[in-house]
Amino acid sequence: MVNLLNVQFSKRPKLKMSIPSDPPQSVQCQPLPGGTSLSLNWRQPEKPNGIIRAYLVHFKEMFSQRPSRQIRLEAKNEEENELFSKTPKSSNTVFAFNLTNLSPNSRYKIQISSVTDKGEGPKSEPILVDTDIAVPQEPPKITNLFFDCASSLLSLEWLLPQNLLTSKFDGFHKISIYSLLTQTVRSFNISINSPSKLLLDQIQLGEQLTLSVSILLKSRVNSSILMETPSSGQEHFVLLANGWKCRYRSSLCPSINLLTSKSICENFSKSAANQKIQDEVKTTLIPTIQNTENIKMDANMATIFFIFGTAIALAVFLLFLCMLRR
Repeated sequence: MVNLLNVQFSKRPKLKMSIPSDPPQSVQCQPLPGGTSLSLNWRQPEKPNGIIRAYLVHFKEMFSQRPSRQIRLEAKNEEENELFSKTPKSSNTVFAFNLTNLSPNSRYKIQISSVTDKGEGPKSEPILVDTDIAVPQEPPKITNLFFDCASSLLSLEWLLPQNLLTSKFDGFHKISIYSLLTQTVRSFNISINSPSKLLLDQIQLGEQLTLSVSILLKSRVNSSILMETPSSGQEHFVLLANGWKCRYRSSLCPSINLLTSKSICENFSKSAANQKIQDEVKTTLIPTIQNTENIKMDANMATIFFIFGTAIALAVFLLFLCMLRR
C-alpha cells in the first residue's frame, strides 16, 4: 500500500509575467478612400512576456497644435471585441483596425504598443502616412449663362468651391444639361485644370435647357475612384429668336456691358410655366420668318433697280456718242 501522505508532488513553475519586451511586429498603415480613415494591421510582439490584454494605437496629426491621442483596444472580453476574435497562439496572427474620424489631406504619425497585466510595452517605430482627400461639401456656383448672338454660342461659367482654389487636385468639371424638348441629359467632363467655362453650339430655338455643375475628384489612394461634390443650383435658358437680332431668356442674364444692341436677355423665372415659354417662342418665330422673307424681297428689288438703272445709263451714253459723230 502506498502512503499518499509521504508522496511529494512537484509544483509546476509559474510563468514570470512582465511587460512585453518588444513592440508589436510588422506594423503597416494605409489610407482609405474618402479622406478620414486609415487602415492598420500588425502582429503581436515576439516576446509578449504574458497574455496580451490590449493594444494601444498612438496617433498624432503632424503640423497641428492638437496633442497626441491614443485608442485602447481591449482584448479581455473576446466575444464583444471583433478585433480580437480569439487570443492569438502564435506571432503569425495578424490584427487589423480602422482608425476613423481623422482630418482629410493631412499627415499622421502612427505607433502601436501592447499591454499585459504588468503594463505597457515599448511602442513600434513611427509611421508617417497621409490621409486621402475629402469631397468638399460646398458645391460650385454658376456665375454666367448668356448667348453670344454673333457666334451663336451659349456660354456657361462657374466658380470652384473655395477649398479647391487653394490646393492641387486631379479630377474633372462635370456639366449636366437637361433638355425639356428631348427629355434627355447630356454630360461633359472637363479637366479640373481647364478654365471653368463651357461653350455650347447648335442651340435650337425654343429648346429649354437646365444646367448644373459638380466636381469629380480622383482619390489619391485609388485614382479609379471618383468622388463627386454636391451639384450647383440649377440654371435655365431658352433661345427665343436668333438672326440679325437675337432674343433669349436666362436665369442669369449678363451684366449690361456684355450685351449688344442686337442681343436681348430677359430674366428667366425658374417657376415659369413651360407652356407659356413655348407660346412665346411660337409668337417670336412667326415674325422672325416674315422678317426674313421681307429681307429677301428687299434684296431682290434692289438688284432689279440696279440692273435697270445701269441699262438706262448705258443707253444714254450710246446716244451721246451717236450725236457726236453727226
